Amino acid sequence: MFVALTEPRLLPLTIGLLGDWGSGKSSVLKIVRAELEALRDGDEAGHYVCVEFSP
Repeated sequence: MFVALTEPRLLPLTIGLLGDWGSGKSSVLKIVRAELEALRDGDEAGHYVCVEFSP
């Protein structure tokens, strides 16, 4: 997911995480968010928005 989000030729891109309870959606989102935040701290500008939604 991180690679897809950071590949300029694929942007703009929206990704949804779908799955049963306990399937790891929150864990995947936390990992990707941490990678994107690390990118923001580096040389590249961080222009990503993570939106968590709990219906």
